[in-house]
Amino acid sequence: MDIRMVAVEELSFEAIGRFVTASEESRFQADNRQQRYRRVMGVLAGQGYARLGKAGRGLVWRYIEKVTGRSRGGP
Repeated sequence: MDIRMVAVEELSFEAIGRFVTASEESRFQADNRQQRYRRVMGVLAGQGYARLGKAGRGLVWRYIEKVTGRSRGGP
């Protein structure tokens, strides 16, 4: 099944938390490297990553890992 996510960078911090919790058993992947890069940068900018605390940054990265299908240390 294909699911297309639109405007993932515009989700609220609370919505990201609910999504990560609710999708524990789901796996996603980006179509290509450029799409994955745009999604990651959009989420980081949209969530104000630089101003988040440690717990907030961790949640954002768990979300990014979930929607891109890649781990933080992966290619």
